[in-house]
Amino acid sequence: DSGYIARVAFIMDRILRIFGMQGKSVLSLIVSGGLGAGGCAVPGVMAARTLREDKDRLITIMVSPFMYCGAKIPVYAMLIAAFFANSRGAMMFLLWVLSWVFALCSAWMLRKWVVKGEQTPFVMELPVYHLPTVRGILMDTWNRTWMYIRKAATIILGISIIMWLLMYYPRHEAPELQAQLKAAKNPAQIEQLEAQIANAQLKNSWAGKLGTSVESVSKYAGFSWRENIALIGGLAAKEVVLGTMGTAYSMGKIEADASEPLSQYLSKSPDWNKLRAFVLLLFVVGYAPCLATLAAIKKETGSWKWTAFSAIYSTAFAFIVSVVVYQIGQIFM
Repeated sequence: DSGYIARVAFIMDRILRIFGMQGKSVLSLIVSGGLGAGGCAVPGVMAARTLREDKDRLITIMVSPFMYCGAKIPVYAMLIAAFFANSRGAMMFLLWVLSWVFALCSAWMLRKWVVKGEQTPFVMELPVYHLPTVRGILMDTWNRTWMYIRKAATIILGISIIMWLLMYYPRHEAPELQAQLKAAKNPAQIEQLEAQIANAQLKNSWAGKLGTSVESVSKYAGFSWRENIALIGGLAAKEVVLGTMGTAYSMGKIEADASEPLSQYLSKSPDWNKLRAFVLLLFVVGYAPCLATLAAIKKETGSWKWTAFSAIYSTAFAFIVSVVVYQIGQIFM
């Protein structure tokens, strides 16, 4: 609103051209969360309309979802609190830097191997500086707030309910464990059997079977079937990842009361460590955009092919990076 962003685009043009974009691309990256305060890829994708050349616009649309999306921040905060409590600020800053690294590297690869062609010269009219109006600021703030309220009351709530149902049904009675539970008299043994029954019920639910079905591949990045469930839910909305992960662990009740905060449980779990937490953070930074962003990509590109490519490419890229980091980290642990 002040006219400053046009100057930013002019300054950044020379740098972004190295990676196959142009100065105007910076607007989409900033709106998507490039400043680190938490943005949204939906308006970021829509902001790519300012680019005249189709190839420049397409690359900008493809890489904007890598930015520091506000929906990812709760996942970052939980894992950082659990495993990197003494370096919270540094870890948040590192994840912001990595979002830029992912976006710029992806843009370079797309320009080199997928969206080939000469880049258009940078032409942009620089508007005069002016003070933003109070009315304009309030309208913009309200529009963004209302957009999130609608998303929270529809997509996020709906997907959270669906994921809970998928994790609760069908019911698995675990007859052998139930028989042992009836015969048990020791309180510690009873608690252990109840946890095993709850774990068996979750693992044999629809969501548990789905998470288990991809565990043979995800294990190379250190993800168990529980993380798989949460990450699959996150394909609909990234806000769902944390809630689904918390539900998956609380329903299992493994050596912990269901009300225990997820960060505390993970920090005490022998199955978790800093490497596994960091790799999960890496994957969340880069994997597929949410449904709302994919819908925006479909609208802006007019192509289901590019929409599907965006989801597949970003997930594959994030998974390869996660596997490499996890496997190398395993060597030095």
